[in-house]
Amino acid sequence: MLKTLRRKLRKSRTPSPENVQFGLSKQEMEREMALTAELRKTLSTFQSCKRDATSRLIWTMLLPVELIYLIIDTYYSDDLETLRALAGTCKVLYFYCRQYIHRTVVVSPHNSIVVNDPSFPERFARTVVQAPHILDHIQKFRITMRTRSRRAKFDPLNREEESIAFLLARRMKNLRQLKITLRVDWILLPDSLQDAVVTSFQSPALNDVTIEGIQSFPLNLFLHIKSLECLDFRCDAAPPSNQDEPSLTVQPKVIHLHNPRASTLRYLFGERSSLRTSQLCSFSLFGNGRVVSTLDAYLPSFSLSLTHLELDPGPLGGGAHSMDFFFSLKPRTYAGHIVPVVPDLSHLPILKYLTLTVDMLVSLSGTLTGEATPRWQWVIDTLNTCYQPSTIRDIHIVVHTNSPKQPQVYDWRALDSVFAVAGNSWTVLEALDISICAEFDFHRGYLGTHFFDQFLPGEMVNLVRKGVSLRGRYCPRSFHGQLAQRRLYDYDL
Repeated sequence: MLKTLRRKLRKSRTPSPENVQFGLSKQEMEREMALTAELRKTLSTFQSCKRDATSRLIWTMLLPVELIYLIIDTYYSDDLETLRALAGTCKVLYFYCRQYIHRTVVVSPHNSIVVNDPSFPERFARTVVQAPHILDHIQKFRITMRTRSRRAKFDPLNREEESIAFLLARRMKNLRQLKITLRVDWILLPDSLQDAVVTSFQSPALNDVTIEGIQSFPLNLFLHIKSLECLDFRCDAAPPSNQDEPSLTVQPKVIHLHNPRASTLRYLFGERSSLRTSQLCSFSLFGNGRVVSTLDAYLPSFSLSLTHLELDPGPLGGGAHSMDFFFSLKPRTYAGHIVPVVPDLSHLPILKYLTLTVDMLVSLSGTLTGEATPRWQWVIDTLNTCYQPSTIRDIHIVVHTNSPKQPQVYDWRALDSVFAVAGNSWTVLEALDISICAEFDFHRGYLGTHFFDQFLPGEMVNLVRKGVSLRGRYCPRSFHGQLAQRRLYDYDL
């Protein structure tokens, strides 16, 4: 386009032989001068846009720029590869697509084979120094520090720890979700790292926080979050100090606890805690039988607000996984086998969604092992404790097993009998979801959902009479170290 403009301008400067021989009239000369001025003005505009990278460009595509923005927002907001390709086409799309490209940032260390090779936190910290505008587009920030044994609080920081402290201390005005994984005791963290964590909590838009791996984490730090809505706590809590102000509290709507100790529950929901549960709508507990037994003391405080509850008493044996049985191919007697205590759900009169997760082992003879039978009975007994008349709309039962090919070994009729007990009213129950999760992905193709469509209605007659929708599926089991993240789907609050 620039070449065409230059060619027209050159022609306007060089008079033709006809013009030289016969001359031009006054009107033709004025028209020629006006055209020359317009071409020079247009050429200067394009040249200034080329020199200034931040200038506003003239949109030359056939589609309006607003329609291009709408297409990106609707179909490509999560397609990172497409966004990068669009950002490389022109500056207009570059400035628009970068808000999606940098929306989610994951900073994790790596083990490099090159000596003194900078880790990813170091390289990203250098990028932030050179392009600080990236921080304005970050909405989800996940940062992980490499495991390091610290003997004293005053141990010098290495380059990776300095980079993490630098990143956490940056101001991110649009940050909504923050996940911090630091596998270290909070007391041994240097002051610079502690201050950086506190600074990250002070982001104005932050409402979703995940803390993992930190030992003795002080709960009063959550007071720095102005609008905490979702808390995913995967570490041990420190006891509240005498200096904590009980008048300053936060009221999250969603709490997820992963493998907590009984003391962590006491510190979270005790009278001296900075957390209040008056607005708690969803609560998930992934732990063991001992922790579930201490839950009854805190359920009454959730009675006026809790609508979503998810309970997972943990793997068989408290710490061993059913994967051990899968590899050994023989029944195993777990030391310290824990039978989870049945929680009393009668304290939850407005509960709408309930998820129960159990580990089940199937022997080579095709029957449940002695460790698995009490787990299935735990599901039945827990349903019997629900508040009546029940307000539950959806029940989700998740079964983790080593043999997904044999779902008929479970006592489905005993489960169906819960909904036929005299005095129990399940008038608002709409659906019962059954998810059988295998250890690995190759179990997925064994059986399809058509098996549930043919098998469950014949076993669960009472639910069919009530018009309850029976839905089943097979899915792989995901692991995060020794702790499985078993949140298969989340309900919208």
